[in-house]
Amino acid sequence: MRKFLFLCFFYSLSFGGIAYIYKDVTIIEENILNEPKILIPFNAREITFSKDINIISKVETNIYKESVKEYLREYEENTNEIEKMKKDKKRLEKELENSKRRLDLLEKLLINIPLNQSIKGLEVTLERYYKNFENELKVNNKLKTDIEDIELKIKEKEILSQKLKKILEEKSLRYFLYEFENPMNGLVRYKIYPEWNIRYEFNKDENKMDMNLEFKNSGNIEVGVDKILLINYSYISQNIDKALRPLKSYLAEKYLSKSRIMKSQPAKLMAESTESSEEKNFVQPIESDVGFIFEVNRKLKLTEKFVLPLMTNLTFSTKINYFAIPVKSSWGYYSMTISNTSSIPIIPGKLNLYSKNENFLLDITNTIVENSTYDLSGIEVKEIEATRSIIENFTDMPDLLRNTIINKKTVEIKLKNRLNKSIELAVLDRIPLPSEDRIKLKDVKITDKTDNDIKNIISKDGIVEWKINLKPREEKRIYISYRVEYPKDFNIYESEE
Repeated sequence: MRKFLFLCFFYSLSFGGIAYIYKDVTIIEENILNEPKILIPFNAREITFSKDINIISKVETNIYKESVKEYLREYEENTNEIEKMKKDKKRLEKELENSKRRLDLLEKLLINIPLNQSIKGLEVTLERYYKNFENELKVNNKLKTDIEDIELKIKEKEILSQKLKKILEEKSLRYFLYEFENPMNGLVRYKIYPEWNIRYEFNKDENKMDMNLEFKNSGNIEVGVDKILLINYSYISQNIDKALRPLKSYLAEKYLSKSRIMKSQPAKLMAESTESSEEKNFVQPIESDVGFIFEVNRKLKLTEKFVLPLMTNLTFSTKINYFAIPVKSSWGYYSMTISNTSSIPIIPGKLNLYSKNENFLLDITNTIVENSTYDLSGIEVKEIEATRSIIENFTDMPDLLRNTIINKKTVEIKLKNRLNKSIELAVLDRIPLPSEDRIKLKDVKITDKTDNDIKNIISKDGIVEWKINLKPREEKRIYISYRVEYPKDFNIYESEE
């Protein structure tokens, strides 16, 4: 394959192609009309033509657009100056060699001056030779200085050339240029493998959301299309839509089997751990055939980094629940339930959740179909303080009348709302439950809980939940106290299950 550098200052992409974007592949299909040459991206794969054609040549080429014209002009001027200075350097080096030869000759003549002449004649001869030697030595030194100067300038110019070359390489577009024996009429189809994802911009204050397509390619690329089909299917049925036909063979090979959308149910205690990134969920598989196509009819350029607005001002409703687990974290959290009240399903992607005072980047991992909900939980809110401390921990050792150890403990939970609005805060804590009958839990007291409430808590899992209303800047304290009595030969500790 021949390779050359192709420069085009006023290059602009032709449009007329269709981009089918599906999972890990994008198929470009373009209708070519009476073209003797066409450009195809360098990283394109599985290039096919609809008709038998005779390709005369296929060469790799770089294309520079109008935006880098000044860089290219400076690069060419700088390169020409370097070549001119190198030629000047060679000329000076040649002159320096000639000067050295003349100096050597003058030295030899001085050594071999005939001595059979008058003193006055000898003085005249020596003066003439010394004058010529000094003049030639000045010429020699100047040539050396000029060569050093030009070497320094060449080095500076070469550094500039490297910088300009790097800029041009970053901004150049690599293509294959196909040349045909006869002008081509027909379809050309090829695959590229960019990364892409959906990014949502959700204004929490207005319950409005925008949906964008982010398209990222590993190398410089520009493909002009006038239609994009973004296809999101869990699987493809045998009655494939006509818009998907260019993908049929690819999908049949790679995605034949049905996929499943997993429905997850959170564990009993929300945000069980703030340190682990792995969520412990109970999962239940549910069959789903959810799928749809976004069709965008507009002239577009698929570039290395390309963002396409798909939908704007989608209407959603949200419900926010604030909660705190002081035994795990001294900050509060909120969970948000998003209800999809729009007319389209929301596919997995990145969610930028923002308001006037906060911004979070989250992941939507499941498709949210119309009129369904999605839970975002465990978002930290440092404006809510929830500190837990043991304010009493007294142990009464055995005596003559009692052979058991009694440990009395009181826990204080301090809550403070630093938000500029009133909130209802769900606070979760727990009391330790005896692991056997010889360990007795007695005198349990919990703020705002009746004796019946406490009996129900102990009979279940020991988890205590409060609903606390907090005004802006308001602070409240709640308490748990209990006694644990156990045999003196026991060593006990509290363990999380």
